[in-house]
Amino acid sequence: MPGALQLRRNVLLSRNMITDFHSNQISIAVIGAGKNSRNTHLPILQELQDRKTFQLSIICDINDSLAESARAEFGFDECTPNAEVIFDRDEVDAVYVIGTTQMHFEYAKRALLSGKHVFVEKPPTPRANDALELMRLANRQDQVAVVGFNRRFEANINAAKERVGQTGRIYSMVGTMSKAAIDRPITFGSTSWIQSNGIHTIDALVYLMGEPPIELHSTSNSAMGTDPQNAAGMLRWADGTHAAFSLNNSAGHRTERYEICGPGVSYCCENGTLTVNSKAESEILEFGLSPQARGFVGEHEEFAAAIAGELSPRHSIEQGFVTLRLIELIEEGYRGEIDWPSEISSEQAVEVEATPARDPGTKRPAPVAHGNGSILVYNPTKIHAALPALAERFSIVSPDQLGALSDKERGSVVAAITGQGGSAIDDSVLDALPSLAVVGVLGGAVKKYNPEGMLARGIPIINTAETYAEVVAEFTLMLAILGVRRASVSHDEMRHGGWRGQTRGIRQRAIPFIRNFGIAILPASAKAALRPAFHSLASKWAPGAPGGTIGGGGNDFRGVTFGIVGIGATARSLIKYLKRFECDICVCSDYFTLEEAESLGVMKTDMATVLRCKVVSLHRGLTERTLKSFGRVEINAMLPGSVLINTARGKILDTEALLERLRRNDLFACLDVFEDEPLPRNNEFRKLPNVFLTSHIAALSAEVYDKAAVALVADVCDYLEDKPVTSMISNPEFLNNMT
Repeated sequence: MPGALQLRRNVLLSRNMITDFHSNQISIAVIGAGKNSRNTHLPILQELQDRKTFQLSIICDINDSLAESARAEFGFDECTPNAEVIFDRDEVDAVYVIGTTQMHFEYAKRALLSGKHVFVEKPPTPRANDALELMRLANRQDQVAVVGFNRRFEANINAAKERVGQTGRIYSMVGTMSKAAIDRPITFGSTSWIQSNGIHTIDALVYLMGEPPIELHSTSNSAMGTDPQNAAGMLRWADGTHAAFSLNNSAGHRTERYEICGPGVSYCCENGTLTVNSKAESEILEFGLSPQARGFVGEHEEFAAAIAGELSPRHSIEQGFVTLRLIELIEEGYRGEIDWPSEISSEQAVEVEATPARDPGTKRPAPVAHGNGSILVYNPTKIHAALPALAERFSIVSPDQLGALSDKERGSVVAAITGQGGSAIDDSVLDALPSLAVVGVLGGAVKKYNPEGMLARGIPIINTAETYAEVVAEFTLMLAILGVRRASVSHDEMRHGGWRGQTRGIRQRAIPFIRNFGIAILPASAKAALRPAFHSLASKWAPGAPGGTIGGGGNDFRGVTFGIVGIGATARSLIKYLKRFECDICVCSDYFTLEEAESLGVMKTDMATVLRCKVVSLHRGLTERTLKSFGRVEINAMLPGSVLINTARGKILDTEALLERLRRNDLFACLDVFEDEPLPRNNEFRKLPNVFLTSHIAALSAEVYDKAAVALVADVCDYLEDKPVTSMISNPEFLNNMT
């Protein structure tokens, strides 16, 4: 297998800098040293090290003490709180991603990009499209990527699958999972209990059949917006086999059961047993509930065998995508046939019909002179400053004129430009303009203008992200300084007649009196018991206190640790400003190279490191993958007293999770964008004292629109004349990779 493990001398740098040689062993690193990892996976990995299959190289966890204790207990060579250490080590062959689901995609992708094989716990990602991206990446690089689906290795399930193969096909199945966690469903950072637990049942049914189903009829409480997280439904395969499933998080008891019916025989898998029933006899096979019998050992052994090129793993990331996609549809209450991407390995899988693309050999139109070519312009008032220059070279056509144009006239339209706020250029328009060579968008975001349709036809998109970057970066810097210094809090207090924290009824000058004299006058017997309470009361109103944002003062901005999530034109401009303040800058993005980080004088790192910074600023574009990608896990991992800034897109933040954290009053947020815009009058953000709000104005200035319009028209004209253009999108993958 190309890309499989090549035996080599592994140089492992321990804390004592001792060089060791582990011949024929797969060097692994593990991200995550929490309860699931320590109780389930690490003991097995330690056993496989004893058997000379694995070499436990690095254990990583954001909690330093947890990582250190796992290193000592399970025999890793070293530990670290920074996953970037793992990705930079050539000697690491494979990475285990075992932790909260929100972090799975980022770490798994980073591992694959660094040339390492990957084992990721289920569910592999919060969203199915992310799992599909991992699958495609692993296939391109010929690397092994598997998912922790231990049911595929359970002894009783595999015994049933083997007997079915000997006796004939499956007619029907029933899969049931019930748990009693109604008050506190266990999700491990997943979007729901169904995704974190019910996924096992759906995956087992797919595994027993050996291929994805073609039809689903489901219902779920999630689709109806109610609790608890329960679902039920039916799967159907091309040969007529059907499977009923029930996922119940409120049953009051714990049950997992699979019934498989074939010609004259049925099988029941439950609690480590296999019951075989036929007309002639009944047989019960006992397998037990050991880690081996439950499949936890097998999933690791098969991962190692796959790396060595000995087999194709039954728990591949492809299977992870199939099951996760089914879970998404079930939670939606989907009913109907299922469209699978063409690369999913099933003869019965339905291929998605692709949008017709231009012939790769088709050249873009030659340069045209005034009167021989036209530009389609949407919302021209937004680009009025550049219209005179455009009209000197091309005829201007409005959308409402298209229907009256002849075929020849439509064939003369070589470009389209839409001013900010313009309409999407739908597929019917694109199909009607055979000579359309480029589309210009006034703004940085292009998602709402039908970019998929343009790029599928080979039409690149030019935007003005670079022009807006400077003003947005300036605004972000302002918010950062304001947040760190807590200036808005003092402003609010002044508005209400206060002065330096007096609005809470306690003068900050009086805090030492409360803390010292207040305790001193008490009897000695009461001092010890009440001292913590007095200190807590005092710190509540202390200026810049980590546990509260009330009061002026804050912290110095110069030299602050600054975390940036996502990299683009705005983030790069912001970095230039921050360097002047001697900030320590950490950037988390899959599309930021170490070379670029070095050239900018910043550190390329992982999300966990960014979340430990004093300021965290979001600069991700909005895609299906980034929707609510900064969620509860990330928000709750931010340090007390830190500042969160969002001048990107409101929907990349989990609003409810942010409100929950802000109610604790140990985080300060500066928000320019929101999930719902305009922000409703009664929205809770408007009422919280530790939030500074602006109304999506980061990119607004008196000069920026005209400047952007002139730049956009110039770039479109340059493109048509074969001159270089820098701010252009031509790769469809970019739309899903904006981080």
